[in-house]
Amino acid sequence: MGRYCISGYVIFNMLLFISCASIWPCFCRNSTLFCREEERDALIKILQSLSDPLGLLLSWKGKDCCKWQGISCNAATRHVVRLELLPRLENRSDGSIPVPDHPFYAVRLSSYLLNLKHLNHLDLTGINVDENCAIPDFIGSMKQIRYLNLSNMGFHGTVPSHLGNLTNLEVLDLRNSPQSCPTFFNYVSSGDDLQWVSRLVALKHLDISGVDLSKVHNLMQVLSMLPSLSRLSLSCCRLDNFHLSPGRGLNSSFLSNLRYLDLSNNYLDLSSPFQNLTSLNYLDLSYNSFNSLGSHFLSGPNLEHLDISRNQFRGQIPRALQNMTSLTYLDLSNNGFSSVPMWFSGLKCLIHMDISGNPLGQTVGGLSLLLRDKCNLRFLNLDGVLLQGQIIGKSSGFCAPNLESLSAGGNLFEGKLPDQLGNLENLKYLTLSRNFFNGSIPDSWGKLRSLLKLDLSSNFLYGAIPWWLGQLQSLQSLDVRDNDFSGTISESLGQLSDLQYLDFSGNSLEGSVSEVHLANLSRLESLDLSNNHLTVKIKSDWVLPFHLTYIAMRSCKFDTRLPQWLRTQKNAGEIILSNASISGELPEWLGNWIVFILDLSHNQITGPLSKLSRFIGYSLDLSHNQISGQIPATFGNISVQSSLFLNDNLITGPIPASLCEYEGLELDLSGNKLSGNIPDCWNKSSAPLHMNKINLSSNNLSGLISSSMGKLSSLLSLHLNDNNLRGELPTALRFLTNLVFLDLGENNLSGYLPSWIAEDLQSLKVLKLRNNHFNGSIPLKFCSLSQLKWLDLASNRLSGTIPTCFGYLRGMTWVSYTHPGNSSAIAETPTVVDKAPTAGIMKGNELEYITTDIQSVSAMDLSGNNLEGSIPKELASLMGLRSLNLSHNLLSGNIPQNIGDLKVVESLDVSNNRLSGHIPLSISNLTFLARLDSSNNNFSGRPPKGNQLDTLYTDNPFMYAGNPQLCGDPLPNRCPGDKVPEPPNTPGEGEEGKESDSSERIVFYGVVATGFATGFWGVIGILIFKKNWRVTFFRFVEKRMDGAYVAIMVKVAKLKRRMRRT
Repeated sequence: MGRYCISGYVIFNMLLFISCASIWPCFCRNSTLFCREEERDALIKILQSLSDPLGLLLSWKGKDCCKWQGISCNAATRHVVRLELLPRLENRSDGSIPVPDHPFYAVRLSSYLLNLKHLNHLDLTGINVDENCAIPDFIGSMKQIRYLNLSNMGFHGTVPSHLGNLTNLEVLDLRNSPQSCPTFFNYVSSGDDLQWVSRLVALKHLDISGVDLSKVHNLMQVLSMLPSLSRLSLSCCRLDNFHLSPGRGLNSSFLSNLRYLDLSNNYLDLSSPFQNLTSLNYLDLSYNSFNSLGSHFLSGPNLEHLDISRNQFRGQIPRALQNMTSLTYLDLSNNGFSSVPMWFSGLKCLIHMDISGNPLGQTVGGLSLLLRDKCNLRFLNLDGVLLQGQIIGKSSGFCAPNLESLSAGGNLFEGKLPDQLGNLENLKYLTLSRNFFNGSIPDSWGKLRSLLKLDLSSNFLYGAIPWWLGQLQSLQSLDVRDNDFSGTISESLGQLSDLQYLDFSGNSLEGSVSEVHLANLSRLESLDLSNNHLTVKIKSDWVLPFHLTYIAMRSCKFDTRLPQWLRTQKNAGEIILSNASISGELPEWLGNWIVFILDLSHNQITGPLSKLSRFIGYSLDLSHNQISGQIPATFGNISVQSSLFLNDNLITGPIPASLCEYEGLELDLSGNKLSGNIPDCWNKSSAPLHMNKINLSSNNLSGLISSSMGKLSSLLSLHLNDNNLRGELPTALRFLTNLVFLDLGENNLSGYLPSWIAEDLQSLKVLKLRNNHFNGSIPLKFCSLSQLKWLDLASNRLSGTIPTCFGYLRGMTWVSYTHPGNSSAIAETPTVVDKAPTAGIMKGNELEYITTDIQSVSAMDLSGNNLEGSIPKELASLMGLRSLNLSHNLLSGNIPQNIGDLKVVESLDVSNNRLSGHIPLSISNLTFLARLDSSNNNFSGRPPKGNQLDTLYTDNPFMYAGNPQLCGDPLPNRCPGDKVPEPPNTPGEGEEGKESDSSERIVFYGVVATGFATGFWGVIGILIFKKNWRVTFFRFVEKRMDGAYVAIMVKVAKLKRRMRRT
């Protein structure tokens, strides 16, 4: 018995020893070995291949790599199983260093990743690789990987087919910056065969957005072989109907398993592949070409997220949405939906609804149909749908007490701002801009304590800006620009410590802005107080508590000199202090600044420019000041594609040759006292200079036009007018093939008009050569300038006839759809050149159009030459002409009978010629005609009557002068056979006549008085009782007065320039 006990004891000790021997290494490993040495060495090699300028991987040291940032290990084996170098790793403790999206850089991915043999999760999205780097083939050897994310790393080339070896892969993300699609598109291609994807049988999540799949022929066939796939993203892959057509091997069971599908930003316009998506709860078809959804589209009830924005839908919202009662997110924006069906109110689960950019204004009860029973809404976007009525109230059907974001800009809402919005205490974002709201901001809105953004810009609101806005402590953005708010700015607004964006521009605010308003706005980034009646009173030594990126105080008043506090705003990218009563010389510290845009125009700044010799910026505007002296030989460091405006100053001396070296410069030196020759240095650069505008007009420049200007091949606008230039046009200018605007008028240029103007400058819209010494005939090739809208050859020595082919100048046959009297009419989107300043004879006066839209103003001036022959009838084809001046020539014959076809002409001058015959009756059809001058010719017979011609004669009784054979009304001399008018009744005709005259006079005055009262109170009454009409009317009057003021001041400025030069 004892022997058995001893044996049992021995066996027990042996088992205990064996157990301890097997367990002990684990204890030892956990206590001393930390992680595998070979894997730690591999991680060190990977670290050495990376650039980490922010030091985010400083934790990668010591023996225990399992504690390194971005590393995870298996708890038992201590193998590295997870490596994440993410775009935003945990920042330093003080939070002072902003982390970019890609804090790491690598020339290529390190092959030491292969040494991490147990790695199953790899995410390297924080690395930005070299621009020539492709996804390495060795990734396909990491067969244990289940999660692989290489998205947005900047790879180029073709996706390697070796990735098909990763048969355990469940998540594959090769997304390539789809948010920038299609501008920066397709750095990565898949080739023409995706067969390798079909081997990823465990794949659940596939995102290859931004990868070019345009050449793939088997996309749907391959995807149908992935039985577990539930999430698929193919955004920005250049897919079209070919790739998704039913005959491409589509497996319907594959579609029924999908829960997430993103096909946005492609070229798709059919819906047939989407008929079996019964499990889908997320679908994005935005930015395609869909125009309909089939009747069997999306019969599944599980869809929660649907985005079909920016397609080509028209008419009623598709019926296919009717059964999607589980929808919580719906984006229908930027289509052509024009009506809302009755069933739309059944989508009661919606939390996010965006229907902006659809013309729903004609839908009866459209607002109610949209909002009825949507009580769960938290996000609502109705921008630009042209709706009217009450946005909040019983008639709108609104019932969403938990709404957090409401955007309804660009609509037809009018009346008072709704008080009920004050009850939406969860509201964070409110935009009601570009509507017709009037009145003041309701006090009930003071309860919106969660509000982050308030945008009420471009309405007709008036009154004071409420003081209680300062109590909305969460407010980050406040925009009330372009209204009619008045009064002072409340000091309480200075308590908005979280405010980042503040725009009060375009109102009628008055008073001062001081430190009290700004002291607590420590997070402010953008400040715009322009176009008010404000005075900025900030102590020069006060240090602003914020660092602005945008400062605009146009038309504010400052204490004479440029404010000293401005020098503390080193982060400012754009500073606009134009028309701000700033005087004195430019400070020294301004020359050391680096700023994107600096606008100090329309002030009284004096002194030289030498202090800006080191200025660095993109755009500098010092125009309309009193700056004197010469332009420094080295003028700052103006960046590529920048602008320099020094026009309308007192600058003297020559133009420095250094300005020739600024590539991309928009240069305006007009209206100064510059002298000497135009520098002949525009060809110094090894590459063609990309300048688009040069304006040297209204100076004292002399000599020849520089032939090197022909090197400025991208030039769009060239103004050399009003100087003393001489000689012939250099043939080198024919290389300015992109030129749109050419003004060489008011010089001493001579010679023949070169035909190469028409042969090579085919983009010309404006050609002005007036007041020179050109001779010879007008080249017939000028008729080929198909885009020409303004031709001014006046006051030269041209001879010959007017080319009949001028009737085919297509640019002058175009008729604007706006009223011809509106000089700001816009028919097409105008370019900078389209709005270039020009001058010409219009309505008998020399006018300078500062912001004339060339698209809507056409003119031809051939006056003051020696042209002879008849007026071509073909000119009547130029139906877009606003002004035609043929005066002071030797023209003979008749005015063409079809002259009445010039429907929009405002000024017609044929005076001082040798014309004869009858003035055509069709002139009475020119209903926009504001000036007619046919004086000093040989016209005979009766002048035409009707419409506005009688009024024109009253305004200008000399319009027919110098034509002795003209007769009849309204002229004083009668035509032969005219009856002598009977004399009026005399007092001797008896009492009966007097009584009759008296009663008729009473009736007449009674009718006049009644008509006056009706008309007067019909207008004045409306203006009294309709505030929005009143505001609109007086704004209209104000704009017209401003226009008249600008025209007068332009003439005064031009006169001053001429007097200054003389």
